[in-house]
Amino acid sequence: MQKTERLIALDAFRGITIAAMIMVNQPGSWSFKYDQMRHAQWNGCTLTDLIFPFFLVIVGVACWFAFQKHGQKLSVSLTKKIVYENEEFNLLQAALNIEESMEALRYNNVVIATDADVDGMHIRLLLITFFLQFFPELIKENHLYILQTPLFRVRNKKETIYCYSEEERRNAIKNLSGKPEITRFKGLGEISPDEFQHFIGDDIRLEPVMLDKAMSIEQLLKFYMGKNTPDRQEFIIENLKVEVDLIEENQI
Repeated sequence: MQKTERLIALDAFRGITIAAMIMVNQPGSWSFKYDQMRHAQWNGCTLTDLIFPFFLVIVGVACWFAFQKHGQKLSVSLTKKIVYENEEFNLLQAALNIEESMEALRYNNVVIATDADVDGMHIRLLLITFFLQFFPELIKENHLYILQTPLFRVRNKKETIYCYSEEERRNAIKNLSGKPEITRFKGLGEISPDEFQHFIGDDIRLEPVMLDKAMSIEQLLKFYMGKNTPDRQEFIIENLKVEVDLIEENQI
């Protein structure tokens, strides 16, 4: 087996960024956080505001080196050849039965289920890009959905409420009497099968992946997956949205 060289600097920056994300998401106590561990309320910038953009840069650099290592350039001109060469992609198209055409699609709804964190978002975007590149009709004909999974579980001895946002968490705390137990879900692996059935039943939350019919898929992929890195960087800076940490009433 050929020994591959790793970039120590890239691994170090990635490790520091992941450690910083863990510190921000798990500060130890939600009742008190240092100023630099909070997002800026309106204007200005804190250390926390820089973590996610920095992670995006690290992911982009890592992807570029990964594709270079395998002798493939990341571009919009990729052919179906890489689908057959990639085991996961090949199995995916076989499971959906869309290798020849969309007419034989085995499932009417194709649901992407990933962790509700930055890594899960990255995987989600990679899968959407895969379908856009090779099977755009799956999206155009409204077959692709994203499963929304809860971020929090708020419960007391009588009732359990699953929350999909900070706002829902705050409302659940107000509605439950006493001091309810709050659990932060880091990913799907932390949700037991008994609990998971509540998220895929009658109360399932599916977000459709929609595409403007007037939009050119080629231009879309060229902008987001092409070689125009400065343009994408400017787009991210101008359109990046961050969640603002709201002060709880009991902290005032």
